[in-house]
Amino acid sequence: MKQIIFVSLFLLMSLMSYSQTSENVYTPNTKYNVELNQYLHHLSNKQTGIASNAYKHDSDNKVSLVIYCNNRDAVEQAFNKMGISSSRITGTTLTAQMLPSQIETVANLEAVKRITGMQHRQLHMDKARTLTNTDDVHNGTQLETPYTGRGVVIGIIDQGFQYDHPAFRVSNDSTRITAIWNTAEKGPVYGSKRIIAAGNDGKNESHATHVTGIAAGDSTLGSKTFFGIAPDAHIVAISSNDFTDDDILNGINLIKQVATKLHEPFVVNMSFGSNYGSHDGSDDLDNTLDTLSKHGGIFVCSAGNDVSEKLHAAFDFKEDNDTCLIAVKHNSADNVILYILSDDKQPITVSPFFYNISTKTVLQKTKLFWSFNDNEFESQLNTNNKRYYYSAIMPVANDLKGITDTGNYYFMFKVTGHAGHHFDAFLVGNNAVFTSIGNGFVSPTYDNTMCIGSPADTYSAITVGSYNSRLSWQTLDSKTYSYSGESVIGKLSSFSSIGPSTNPAILKPTICAPGMGIISSINKNSTEYSSTSNTVCEKLTLGNTDYYYGIMQGTSMSAPIVTGIIALWLQANPTLTHDQILDIIQRSAIRDNFTGTTWNTSWGYGKIDAYTGLKLALKINGINNISNSAQPVTIKKSENEWRILFNNFENFANICLFSSDGKMILNHTLTHINSGDEQVVPFSGLTSGLYLLKIKTQNTTTTRKVMIR
Repeated sequence: MKQIIFVSLFLLMSLMSYSQTSENVYTPNTKYNVELNQYLHHLSNKQTGIASNAYKHDSDNKVSLVIYCNNRDAVEQAFNKMGISSSRITGTTLTAQMLPSQIETVANLEAVKRITGMQHRQLHMDKARTLTNTDDVHNGTQLETPYTGRGVVIGIIDQGFQYDHPAFRVSNDSTRITAIWNTAEKGPVYGSKRIIAAGNDGKNESHATHVTGIAAGDSTLGSKTFFGIAPDAHIVAISSNDFTDDDILNGINLIKQVATKLHEPFVVNMSFGSNYGSHDGSDDLDNTLDTLSKHGGIFVCSAGNDVSEKLHAAFDFKEDNDTCLIAVKHNSADNVILYILSDDKQPITVSPFFYNISTKTVLQKTKLFWSFNDNEFESQLNTNNKRYYYSAIMPVANDLKGITDTGNYYFMFKVTGHAGHHFDAFLVGNNAVFTSIGNGFVSPTYDNTMCIGSPADTYSAITVGSYNSRLSWQTLDSKTYSYSGESVIGKLSSFSSIGPSTNPAILKPTICAPGMGIISSINKNSTEYSSTSNTVCEKLTLGNTDYYYGIMQGTSMSAPIVTGIIALWLQANPTLTHDQILDIIQRSAIRDNFTGTTWNTSWGYGKIDAYTGLKLALKINGINNISNSAQPVTIKKSENEWRILFNNFENFANICLFSSDGKMILNHTLTHINSGDEQVVPFSGLTSGLYLLKIKTQNTTTTRKVMIR
């Protein structure tokens, strides 16, 4: 059996054998997640400042939580007696606002299985329409088609909204944003006048404005070049500070309510995530999203931008009581969280400590937070996936205070397991990384795989990676800038997180879309942008106010491209389910020399193709009429042919082609045409000049002038 060779580590045994101090009166509750236990421990020690900063309160000092239960009615009855307000999310899930003093009473309810809510998540930071063939689905060069997202609700959960940006307006006093909700405030706001007057969400950030512009920005009052994928869709904007479970679920609930009132399908964009959790779609939030998806919700998530960091560790135990040491370099991150997932229900033993790599000694500090506060850890069986896990919070900013050589101390975890078993470990925290320190320590394998986390690891999420679409750009002052280290259009972006999932049956990522160098609307209130910034590419003026468009990159940008494309498909077929959309993506994906020919952990199924997917969407379920279709056909012109896509069922269609002098060159009649059928008119034998293409159906006649050069 492999052994740890440093004698100094025997100090660990004495360090961990100390009894708990009398100061620590808080007893952790296994129904709480580790963050909630930490919060309540801080309160019990009267560390109100730490607790307040760590957890979201409303004006009455109530906290927002997610309640998972096996009898929702019983829990709601108890809440009514306690004066707790709650919202139904699914048949087994509620969100609720309560005083900290009420949490224990709620946890003791027999029907309550789990209470969570504080798992913080982070944001995942023109040519894209062409690369995805979206210009072949709405107004593009030599193309006319009715699909622009009309009759579909796009929900954006994000932060940094500029609600009054021209990209979202249809007139000076009217906007396509139907509802807004800053979750830090009491409730949603409706109506164009009030939404435009709100201006922005108060966040010094541009992420949400950029993401919304990609998915649904319009050119009516906005940019004629940098508009979005579904420019006629309704928008619901949910602003969240830290993307906790309750914010996500309450936001989706509002989006669903708006869509239901409008009698429209909806798709939700979530360009954020966390590396915390099982990475197999089995966590509590994942299961709730799966349930919501079965009732009409389509969810699109960014894969993440962590491929350059080693945030995954793996180890195989060769024999019983085999041991390895995980080392974490905190790099002064405020909070670091480690999540260790066993391969089955067999418990693993984890012992944490501080280690000084300079003196090669264990830090002996009797009040070190994890030596005595068991509530900083969570170690139990996940009943959803029947796998044992361990998680630990490392609040660096507080617990290393006063240690002069902070940089020399690493968080260490001694992990002991059983022969033939395996664990995966994941790290969360800005700048913190796994590291090998050598000197005889037996370490796991550290790599950059498996880092597509919550909520992108959910089965029902369409999880989107990024490929390069633009490598250089021009600013307002006509200067040209370019990305360093990126030289190939169409290549997987250097930041795009890769799979696989810890559950081989869940294939992540799903698909890739352009995400490097996306120009879209930006929030002029953001501290990151100014009119002279080298990322600002266009300015337009509405009334007496200037608005801007700028360039950003990340899977945060590729996800809303797919969100917008799915909105186009939902306009064509409002009854599409998640599984049908997944099938469309798989069958229509562009595959080239970069992507490979089959699903893989970098590209998913390949590159999204809006036009080919639209044809498949029209064929599903035998749709006979598209209620939002303004025209009977979509006409796509390629280099050597016209492709005529029929949007509706037609008893007959007559296709005629005339030269500029009125001579009929083609006359072709079709009968019993189904939605999604396509007719090809080749250019072969045609000389250069102007031609007239005329398509006559029972109710309409469509005529297009097209130049052959």
